[in-house]
Amino acid sequence: MYSTAEYDHTEHLLLRITTLGEFALERLVRTPSRPQDEPPRYSRVARSEWSNRGPAVTLLKVLLCQANRRASRDELIEAIWPDHETINAAHALDSAASVLRRHILRTGEVGSLLLTLRSGGETIFKLAGQQRIWVDADALLSLLSKAMRAECQGQNPLPLLEEAHALAGGEFLEDDPYAEWAQGRRHTLNGARHRALF
Repeated sequence: MYSTAEYDHTEHLLLRITTLGEFALERLVRTPSRPQDEPPRYSRVARSEWSNRGPAVTLLKVLLCQANRRASRDELIEAIWPDHETINAAHALDSAASVLRRHILRTGEVGSLLLTLRSGGETIFKLAGQQRIWVDADALLSLLSKAMRAECQGQNPLPLLEEAHALAGGEFLEDDPYAEWAQGRRHTLNGARHRALF
């Protein structure tokens, strides 16, 4: 996990994403009078709110499959529109990013959960980290890593393994079983699940 100052305006996760099993989004419910000791509440985003926004949802999923949740413009175009000679892929990507920011990742007063960075003449799209956008697959890998460290240090890894097992609810991005951009992440998660079982 890493800390980025641009997301430090709130102490709670703003969005929770389920990728293991049925793809689902949950947003933080803002309640100004919530007592300090009461856990935050999340509301599931209706599938109808995002299911008709195909390119934006695909952009989100592709970024969730990338290391550090970031990819260059060219990498994203190649992943989402491999035959992009027939369309204006740069415009399509900008449109998808705009829809993703304004509709799917909207958070109210907190800054964007999708950043556009410039580095060495290259445009990079980057999602907020786990402290703002919680993703079950990332939590699973983190728990398994902690369990392995605990075992190496002579501690009991079982509570961490049980918590990880509870997250492993289904196939990773089950709606996109043959998407080339998901295969590396899918392979990593399947390998981690097998290690956890043994």
